[in-house]
Amino acid sequence: MKNAMNLLFRLTFSLLFVWLLCSCENSEKVNTVSISGQIMNPKGDSVFIRSFIKQDEIFHASSIIDESGNFTMSFELDKPGEFSFYDKNESSPIFLFPGDELTINVDTKEFDESIKYTGSSSAENNFLAKFYLNFNDWDTGNAIDFYSKSTELSKPAYIEFVKIEMKVRSQFLEEAIIATNF
Repeated sequence: MKNAMNLLFRLTFSLLFVWLLCSCENSEKVNTVSISGQIMNPKGDSVFIRSFIKQDEIFHASSIIDESGNFTMSFELDKPGEFSFYDKNESSPIFLFPGDELTINVDTKEFDESIKYTGSSSAENNFLAKFYLNFNDWDTGNAIDFYSKSTELSKPAYIEFVKIEMKVRSQFLEEAIIATNF
């Protein structure tokens, strides 16, 4: 069952990645990514766009948050990729395309629950934020809690538990496909 859940998780991200790559139909080469937004209740003075290659953290852009919580930043991007929007306290996955113009609004009191994207690639990033909020347990230590149920439950009960989890995640993906026209 663990393999089936991992397969479903990987399939979800694979489908999203393929869809994201296929949606790049802009023939004009514009590489500057512009990101602006507002942070309510900031916990720091800056925000960042970062990525990870192997174990190395790479910062692509940063901005000082002004007294109203506003920020703006831009950087050059040659190809689409997965990044992280980071405020020195929490982060959220973000997928960017060359030429993106994106606005991010978030309240740090409920970072993951409140983050909203508008502009180009907002559909993809709102999907990622919602997916991360609902299913982050696969990438964190919470997965241990999920798998520990295998020792707490009988084998038939655990299999039923996994089937229900797979159904919930499949339904989420199906609804997202319909809602965003993947």
